[in-house]
Amino acid sequence: FPSHDTVKGFLQPFAQVENATIQMEVFAGSAEKAKQAIADLQKFAVESPYKLTGVMDAATTMMLYGQSTDQAIRNTKLLGNVAAGNSHKLELLALAMGQASALGRLQGQELRQMVNAGFNPLTIAANEMAGPGADAKAVQKQMDILQDAMRAGKLDPNIVDAALAVATAKGGKYEGMSDKLAGGLQGLASQVLETIDLIKIAISETFAQELKDAIKTVKNYADAIVAWIKANKWQSIS
Repeated sequence: FPSHDTVKGFLQPFAQVENATIQMEVFAGSAEKAKQAIADLQKFAVESPYKLTGVMDAATTMMLYGQSTDQAIRNTKLLGNVAAGNSHKLELLALAMGQASALGRLQGQELRQMVNAGFNPLTIAANEMAGPGADAKAVQKQMDILQDAMRAGKLDPNIVDAALAVATAKGGKYEGMSDKLAGGLQGLASQVLETIDLIKIAISETFAQELKDAIKTVKNYADAIVAWIKANKWQSIS
Protein backbone atom coordinates (compact mmCIF):
# COMPACT_ATOMS: atom_id res chain seq x y z
CA PHE A 1 0.00 0.00 0.00
CA PRO A 2 1.22 3.56 -0.70
CA SER A 3 2.37 5.53 2.32
CA HIS A 4 0.47 8.45 3.84
CA ASP A 5 3.01 10.93 2.44
CA THR A 6 2.73 9.42 -1.05
CA VAL A 7 -1.06 9.70 -1.08
CA LYS A 8 -0.93 13.22 0.38
CA GLY A 9 1.66 14.31 -2.20
CA PHE A 10 -0.47 12.95 -5.03
CA LEU A 11 -3.73 14.54 -3.87
CA GLN A 12 -2.35 17.87 -2.64
CA PRO A 13 -2.19 19.65 -6.04
CA PHE A 14 -5.86 18.86 -6.71
CA ALA A 15 -6.87 19.90 -3.17
CA GLN A 16 -5.08 23.25 -3.58
CA VAL A 17 -6.73 23.91 -6.94
CA GLU A 18 -10.12 22.94 -5.53
CA ASN A 19 -9.71 25.37 -2.61
CA ALA A 20 -8.62 28.18 -4.95
CA THR A 21 -11.56 27.46 -7.26
CA ILE A 22 -14.00 27.73 -4.36
CA GLN A 23 -12.48 31.07 -3.33
CA MET A 24 -12.61 32.38 -6.89
CA GLU A 25 -16.23 31.30 -7.28
CA VAL A 26 -17.10 33.40 -4.23
CA PHE A 27 -15.07 36.42 -5.36
CA ALA A 28 -16.09 36.23 -9.04
CA GLY A 29 -19.70 35.32 -8.32
CA SER A 30 -19.65 32.73 -11.07
CA ALA A 31 -18.43 29.13 -11.29
CA GLU A 32 -17.79 29.60 -15.01
CA LYS A 33 -15.58 32.65 -14.44
CA ALA A 34 -13.67 30.82 -11.72
CA LYS A 35 -13.13 27.81 -13.99
CA GLN A 36 -11.80 30.03 -16.79
CA ALA A 37 -9.54 31.90 -14.36
CA ILE A 38 -8.01 28.65 -13.09
CA ALA A 39 -7.45 27.49 -16.68
CA ASP A 40 -5.68 30.79 -17.48
CA LEU A 41 -3.49 30.48 -14.40
CA GLN A 42 -2.66 26.84 -15.18
CA LYS A 43 -1.52 27.86 -18.66
CA PHE A 44 0.58 30.68 -17.23
CA ALA A 45 2.15 28.39 -14.61
CA VAL A 46 3.14 25.77 -17.19
CA GLU A 47 4.71 28.40 -19.45
CA SER A 48 6.49 30.30 -16.67
CA PRO A 49 8.93 29.56 -13.82
CA TYR A 50 6.09 29.69 -11.27
CA LYS A 51 4.08 26.95 -9.60
CA LEU A 52 0.32 26.98 -10.00
CA THR A 53 -0.15 27.37 -6.24
CA GLY A 54 1.96 30.55 -6.28
CA VAL A 55 0.05 32.26 -9.08
CA MET A 56 -3.30 31.15 -7.62
CA ASP A 57 -2.36 32.65 -4.25
CA ALA A 58 -1.37 35.94 -5.91
CA ALA A 59 -4.59 36.16 -7.91
CA THR A 60 -6.90 35.26 -5.03
CA THR A 61 -5.10 37.77 -2.77
CA MET A 62 -5.87 40.61 -5.19
CA MET A 63 -9.46 39.40 -5.64
CA LEU A 64 -9.83 39.34 -1.86
CA TYR A 65 -9.02 43.05 -1.85
CA GLY A 66 -11.65 43.84 -4.46
CA GLN A 67 -10.01 43.41 -7.85
CA SER A 68 -12.14 41.79 -10.54
CA THR A 69 -11.24 38.35 -11.85
CA ASP A 70 -9.88 39.80 -15.09
CA GLN A 71 -7.83 42.43 -13.25
CA ALA A 72 -6.36 39.88 -10.85
CA ILE A 73 -5.37 37.47 -13.63
CA ARG A 74 -3.83 40.24 -15.74
CA ASN A 75 -1.93 41.72 -12.80
CA THR A 76 -0.70 38.30 -11.67
CA LYS A 77 0.89 37.76 -15.09
CA LEU A 78 2.42 41.24 -15.17
CA LEU A 79 3.68 41.02 -11.59
CA GLY A 80 5.16 37.64 -12.54
CA ASN A 81 7.55 39.52 -14.82
CA VAL A 82 8.49 41.96 -12.07
CA ALA A 83 9.02 39.23 -9.46
CA ALA A 84 11.44 37.46 -11.84
CA GLY A 85 10.46 33.91 -10.91
CA ASN A 86 10.43 34.52 -7.15
CA SER A 87 7.09 33.31 -5.73
CA HIS A 88 7.62 35.10 -2.41
CA LYS A 89 8.13 38.44 -4.18
CA LEU A 90 5.09 37.75 -6.35
CA GLU A 91 2.92 37.26 -3.26
CA LEU A 92 4.31 40.45 -1.61
CA LEU A 93 3.62 42.49 -4.75
CA ALA A 94 0.12 41.05 -5.08
CA LEU A 95 -0.61 41.86 -1.43
CA ALA A 96 0.65 45.43 -1.71
CA MET A 97 -1.24 46.03 -4.95
CA GLY A 98 -4.41 44.57 -3.50
CA GLN A 99 -4.17 46.67 -0.35
CA ALA A 100 -3.63 49.86 -2.39
CA SER A 101 -6.69 49.02 -4.50
CA ALA A 102 -8.83 48.41 -1.42
CA LEU A 103 -7.70 51.64 0.28
CA GLY A 104 -8.27 53.71 -2.84
CA ARG A 105 -4.84 55.30 -2.54
CA LEU A 106 -1.17 54.35 -2.54
CA GLN A 107 0.43 54.78 0.89
CA GLY A 108 3.96 54.53 2.18
CA GLN A 109 3.54 51.03 3.62
CA GLU A 110 2.36 49.52 0.34
CA LEU A 111 5.04 51.40 -1.58
CA ARG A 112 7.75 50.02 0.72
CA GLN A 113 6.43 46.48 0.19
CA MET A 114 6.71 46.96 -3.55
CA VAL A 115 10.15 48.52 -3.37
CA ASN A 116 11.39 45.66 -1.16
CA ALA A 117 10.18 43.26 -3.85
CA GLY A 118 12.10 45.18 -6.55
CA PHE A 119 9.37 47.41 -7.98
CA ASN A 120 9.09 51.18 -7.48
CA PRO A 121 6.03 52.52 -9.32
CA LEU A 122 6.84 56.10 -8.32
CA THR A 123 10.22 56.02 -10.05
CA ILE A 124 8.62 54.68 -13.23
CA ALA A 125 5.78 57.21 -13.05
CA ALA A 126 8.17 60.12 -12.40
CA ASN A 127 10.25 59.20 -15.44
CA GLU A 128 7.12 58.98 -17.58
CA MET A 129 5.84 62.32 -16.32
CA ALA A 130 9.19 64.03 -16.92
CA GLY A 131 9.22 62.75 -20.49
CA PRO A 132 11.85 61.13 -22.75
CA GLY A 133 15.38 62.41 -22.29
CA ALA A 134 14.55 64.33 -19.11
CA ASP A 135 17.48 65.00 -16.78
CA ALA A 136 17.70 63.79 -13.19
CA LYS A 137 16.53 67.16 -11.83
CA ALA A 138 13.32 67.06 -13.88
CA VAL A 139 12.62 63.48 -12.83
CA GLN A 140 13.19 64.34 -9.16
CA LYS A 141 10.76 67.25 -9.45
CA GLN A 142 8.03 64.83 -10.58
CA MET A 143 9.03 62.40 -7.86
CA ASP A 144 8.60 65.13 -5.24
CA ILE A 145 5.10 65.89 -6.57
CA LEU A 146 4.13 62.21 -6.35
CA GLN A 147 5.56 61.80 -2.85
CA ASP A 148 3.73 64.93 -1.64
CA ALA A 149 0.48 63.51 -3.03
CA MET A 150 1.14 60.19 -1.31
CA ARG A 151 1.85 61.84 2.05
CA ALA A 152 -1.41 63.79 1.68
CA GLY A 153 -3.27 60.53 1.03
CA LYS A 154 -4.24 61.63 -2.48
CA LEU A 155 -2.14 59.35 -4.69
CA ASP A 156 -4.46 57.30 -6.90
CA PRO A 157 -3.64 53.55 -6.76
CA ASN A 158 -4.12 53.40 -10.54
CA ILE A 159 -0.63 54.84 -10.76
CA VAL A 160 0.60 51.34 -9.81
CA ASP A 161 -1.35 49.80 -12.72
CA ALA A 162 0.04 52.41 -15.10
CA ALA A 163 3.62 51.92 -13.91
CA LEU A 164 3.26 48.15 -14.12
CA ALA A 165 2.01 48.42 -17.70
CA VAL A 166 4.96 50.63 -18.68
CA ALA A 167 7.55 48.46 -16.91
CA THR A 168 6.37 45.24 -18.57
CA ALA A 169 5.60 46.65 -22.04
CA LYS A 170 7.99 46.47 -24.98
CA GLY A 171 11.19 48.26 -24.03
CA GLY A 172 10.25 48.23 -20.34
CA LYS A 173 12.59 47.10 -17.58
CA TYR A 174 10.73 43.82 -17.02
CA GLU A 175 9.62 43.09 -20.57
CA GLY A 176 9.20 39.33 -21.12
CA MET A 177 11.04 38.44 -17.90
CA SER A 178 8.90 35.35 -17.18
CA ASP A 179 9.37 34.03 -20.72
CA LYS A 180 13.13 34.55 -20.54
CA LEU A 181 13.42 32.79 -17.18
CA ALA A 182 11.16 29.97 -18.38
CA GLY A 183 13.72 29.19 -21.10
CA GLY A 184 16.53 28.63 -18.58
CA LEU A 185 17.40 25.30 -16.96
CA GLN A 186 15.61 26.08 -13.71
CA GLY A 187 12.58 27.41 -15.57
CA LEU A 188 12.34 24.34 -17.80
CA ALA A 189 12.67 22.02 -14.81
CA SER A 190 9.90 23.95 -13.05
CA GLN A 191 7.65 23.56 -16.09
CA VAL A 192 8.20 19.79 -16.15
CA LEU A 193 7.30 19.51 -12.46
CA GLU A 194 4.27 21.72 -12.99
CA THR A 195 3.10 19.53 -15.87
CA ILE A 196 3.40 16.47 -13.61
CA ASP A 197 1.25 18.25 -11.03
CA LEU A 198 -1.36 18.98 -13.71
CA ILE A 199 -1.45 15.26 -14.53
CA LYS A 200 -2.03 14.51 -10.84
CA ILE A 201 -4.81 17.09 -10.78
CA ALA A 202 -6.51 15.59 -13.85
CA ILE A 203 -6.39 12.07 -12.38
CA SER A 204 -7.57 13.21 -8.95
CA GLU A 205 -10.41 15.22 -10.50
CA THR A 206 -11.65 12.11 -12.33
CA PHE A 207 -12.01 10.20 -9.07
CA ALA A 208 -12.68 13.18 -6.79
CA GLN A 209 -16.13 12.10 -5.62
CA GLU A 210 -15.04 8.52 -4.97
CA LEU A 211 -12.05 9.79 -3.00
CA LYS A 212 -14.22 12.12 -0.93
CA ASP A 213 -16.68 9.32 -0.19
CA ALA A 214 -13.84 7.04 0.88
CA ILE A 215 -12.36 9.70 3.15
CA LYS A 216 -15.77 10.37 4.72
CA THR A 217 -16.19 6.64 5.37
CA VAL A 218 -12.79 6.45 7.07
CA LYS A 219 -13.63 9.55 9.14
CA ASN A 220 -16.95 8.03 10.23
CA TYR A 221 -15.19 4.84 11.36
CA ALA A 222 -12.57 6.90 13.21
CA ASP A 223 -15.27 8.99 14.92
CA ALA A 224 -17.10 5.81 15.96
CA ILE A 225 -13.92 4.31 17.42
CA VAL A 226 -13.17 7.50 19.37
CA ALA A 227 -16.75 7.60 20.69
CA TRP A 228 -16.55 3.92 21.73
CA ILE A 229 -13.24 4.45 23.54
CA LYS A 230 -14.60 7.46 25.43
CA ALA A 231 -17.78 5.62 26.39
CA ASN A 232 -15.94 2.53 27.63
CA LYS A 233 -13.36 4.64 29.45
CA TRP A 234 -16.05 6.26 31.57
CA GLN A 235 -17.69 2.90 32.22
CA SER A 236 -14.45 1.41 33.46
CA ILE A 237 -13.88 4.37 35.78
CA SER A 238 -17.35 4.07 37.27
